[in-house]
This record gives sequence, structure tokens and C-alpha cells, in this order.
Amino acid sequence: MTPFAMSDLSLFIEETIGTLNQKRVAALNALTLPGLLEQQNPYLFSFKLVQIVGEMVKGMVDAHISGTAARLPK
Repeated sequence: MTPFAMSDLSLFIEETIGTLNQKRVAALNALTLPGLLEQQNPYLFSFKLVQIVGEMVKGMVDAHISGTAARLPK
């Protein structure tokens, strides 16, 4: 691996972070409850003893957000 200058890294991050955030916001805006339920296994939450629906949905949205970066088209 070739070494790089921190200024090059900083410039790259500044150029790409806005696009990444825009894609994440767009993915969240397109998210629907039926779509979210298709992506996640709701039975896993009953196994974890989640008793409040809001906790389950929050957990699913958190999982969606954390996995969004890996699924974003370039």
C-alpha cells in the first residue's frame, strides 16, 4: 500500500462526506414500515424480549442505518 498525505485524505473526506450523507438521508426518506419489516426478522426481537413495538421499530431503523453505508450505490 502506498503512503498518502493526511491533506489528501482530508480533501477526499470533504469531497465525499456530503454525497454519502445525502444518500443516507434519501434512503431514510424512502424507508417504509413494510419495507423495513421485509429487511429484518421481527422474531429476533421477540427472542431478545423486546416488549414495546417502538423499541422494535427503533432497533430495526438503527440496524438499517448502520447497514446503509454498505448498501449505498456508488
